[in-house]
Amino acid sequence: MRKLLILLFWVPATALAQDDVQKEINEQVWIPFIKAYRESDGELLASLHTDDAVRVRQDGGSVDSGLSFLQSRIDSMARAKERGGAEMQLRLKKRFHNEDSAYEIGYYAVRTTSNFFSYGEFTVLLKKIDGRWRIAMDADKASTREEFMTGDQLLIHKLEGPFKPRGTPGR
Repeated sequence: MRKLLILLFWVPATALAQDDVQKEINEQVWIPFIKAYRESDGELLASLHTDDAVRVRQDGGSVDSGLSFLQSRIDSMARAKERGGAEMQLRLKKRFHNEDSAYEIGYYAVRTTSNFFSYGEFTVLLKKIDGRWRIAMDADKASTREEFMTGDQLLIHKLEGPFKPRGTPGR
């Protein structure tokens, strides 16, 4: 009976701890990540990664890392800003973590100002460094809307209301 009581109290405490870590990751990584896309902010996007972050493009068979990868993120956001920006939604499929490392798999949808949608599946390794979660490895490949819809936890961060292409009233 005592073992059963311990188990009953341990399981909810474990679930709460996981929720707290996931909430912390959402607040420190995913919400700013979505904001960086929405605002075409390359500096913010780069700051969410470790200095030695690794990027794997599974469809293209390429690997990039470190400062060249981070600079490419800054440059791609500058080009996106010139084209009017984009917005992003994330759906997380699997999340595992301990106190300083996390492994997450999910899907993303990106919508451009011309209403073009692209979908992908991502896998990230996150590290907690000096109290902050950062992306240490990011791998992705093309996906479909149907696969995107299978993700469990939808993360949409509302910033300034609905998406409006740059140059439209209210933006």
